[in-house]
Formats: sequence, C-alpha cells, structure tokens
Amino acid sequence: MSNITSNQIFSQSAKQYWQYWLFAIFWNAITWYAIIMGGDNILKAFEANPVFYFFALFPLIGLWIIIIATKETLAWYKFGTTPITLNPFPAQVGGLCAGYIDLPILAQNAPQAILSLNCIHRSIHQGMDGDSMHEEVLWQDRITLKPDNYRKSIRLNFAFKPPADLPASEEKSDNYHLWKSNTSGKAGGLKTVNRSKRVNSFTT
Repeated sequence: MSNITSNQIFSQSAKQYWQYWLFAIFWNAITWYAIIMGGDNILKAFEANPVFYFFALFPLIGLWIIIIATKETLAWYKFGTTPITLNPFPAQVGGLCAGYIDLPILAQNAPQAILSLNCIHRSIHQGMDGDSMHEEVLWQDRITLKPDNYRKSIRLNFAFKPPADLPASEEKSDNYHLWKSNTSGKAGGLKTVNRSKRVNSFTT
C-alpha cells in the first residue's frame, strides 16, 4: 500500500455524475436521430410487427437517465466531496476504523444515515472476449447513524471494528484487496443521497 498522509477520504461523485450526463447525451442523441431519420418508416414498422413497440420505451429510458444525472448533479453541488475524516488515523484491521462525516444541512433535514464498510477482493481475468472484473465481498458491516448538530451543519460519528484476519488495503493490480465505504440517506430535500469512497488507509 502506498504511503497515505491525509486522514480525509474524498468522494468521487463528480466523476459519477459526469458519466451519467455523457451516457444521457449519447443515448438520447442516438434515439432521437433514429426517430427523426426513420420518420414514417418507424410507424410502418410498428404496424407490421408489434414487437417494435418495445423501441417506444427508448425515449422514456433517455428521460430516466437525465433525471438520474440531474439528481446526482444536485447532490454534488449541495454536498461536494463529503470527506470522511478518520480518527484515529490510519484505520486498523483488527483495531478501530472510526471518524466522522460533516454535511452542510440541518439535523431535521437528515433524520438518519446508513454507513457501510466493506472489505473486497477484486480480480481481473483475461479471456477471449476481453478482460472481466470479479469482486467478492469478504466482510461487511453496516450501522445506522443519528446526526449530531455541529455549528451550521451535522456530524455523523461512526466506529467499526474490522476483524484481525482480514487483509489491509493494497495497490491496484490484477489481483488485490480494497476497502470501500458507502453512506446513504435522505438529506436536504433529496430523496436519497449515496456516497461511495475507497478507504486506502487500512493497515494491519
């Protein structure tokens, strides 16, 4: 594992919402290009074979992707990178993984949150059709957190005790172990906010 000098772990949600927007643009561009270029031929295809009505769902799927992208964008601009601060640092396998998460909202707007911690074995296999990734969850723990008021925000304090027989974080390769956390809950007028982070600071 590389040397980790900061006790803060940041979310990668900015990358996620950009991926949603790129996929939304691609899907809707292809769908509407086909509709415009097809014109009356599409209606004739529907009449000739009712199975083509399945393709009428494509614009609705495109709208659904846009809604998800918008939701992720609003969550990003409201909560940003939402760092996890580890205390003590670094987290210890067979010891303690504890710290807190600060969110810029009031307690009444976020009655509770769910935080999970996962130890994952990830391997990449080469095949005739290209590389495929396999993940196996070796250990998982989940806790429900009640927020504490902290200045003009809320603070979620957490503590996990990973078993001593689990592996520490490893450098990314074709066969390695990693630790991930996920925070979810209703917050700030958004139905559900999810934040996933890779925890690189586990030691044995």
